Amino acid sequence: MYSETVQLPDLFLRRARPGADETRITQSGTDAFYTHPLVRPEIVEFTHPDGGPLWAAIFKPEQPNPERAAIVHVHGGGYRQFAHRGYSVYGYQQHLGPINYMVQQGYTVLDFDYRGSAGFGRDYRTDIARSMGIKDADGAAAAASYLVHEHGIDSTRIGIFGVSYGGFMTLMAQFRYPGVYAAGIARAAVTDWAHYSDGWTSRILGVPHEDPEAYEISSPIYYAEGLEDALLITHGLVDNNVHFQDAARLVQRLIELEKDFEVMYYPVEPHTIQTEPSRYDYVKRAMKFFDKHLRGIDRQ
Repeated sequence: MYSETVQLPDLFLRRARPGADETRITQSGTDAFYTHPLVRPEIVEFTHPDGGPLWAAIFKPEQPNPERAAIVHVHGGGYRQFAHRGYSVYGYQQHLGPINYMVQQGYTVLDFDYRGSAGFGRDYRTDIARSMGIKDADGAAAAASYLVHEHGIDSTRIGIFGVSYGGFMTLMAQFRYPGVYAAGIARAAVTDWAHYSDGWTSRILGVPHEDPEAYEISSPIYYAEGLEDALLITHGLVDNNVHFQDAARLVQRLIELEKDFEVMYYPVEPHTIQTEPSRYDYVKRAMKFFDKHLRGIDRQ
């Protein structure tokens, strides 16, 4: 199997010896797929506040928007790797398509592999033990600084978004570092890890009744008073992974704190958006949200 960031995975047949000829067996993608050329990102390294390394893939537009606005994408799963040269594990509809659309609008997009991500060794992977949303969110602040100092991005015009753990990270980045990310979109975000799957969280945080402090440190709902910037919360009503109650409880908390925010619920969608109408609505809504808060463009 072989792929690139801009090339779908395909099967090649080759004898197991150096220099052997290869035969391509499959040709993935419809004709329509190839009418939308993808941007090949650059793999970059920058420094975490603790002095250690961070990695990301950066997508640069041919013509940057005049406002010098940028967006950080934060992947889900907690453990995946997105700064690599292969095709996206999330595919076109959930990942590369929306990112490339943002790039077409002139946004620089940083695909951030926060602490806890896979592919960079044991220490990088386990650095969030007992404290999700701390060192990884500290790194998100460093990602914004990297965009400003290395790519000339306006520090007041940086957005952040992600789904699942990426939505959780969006909340923690905005709640813990107000003013760093002017706009964020949290999709299907965990807001209280004590309400999530024990089988997943116990490996990182233990169990709530034995280590309640780790759960409180790691849960966005306890940091909600830090929200100062534009936030859009989206969630599928039939999400069977991160249950809808996570969004509902956070919305109630933000109401109690008299915070300004936006909400969009998708009645027929599970953890990730599956239907074309909802996907079209989300992308259109997300771009309108970012354009308004990052570029000062109010699209009707």
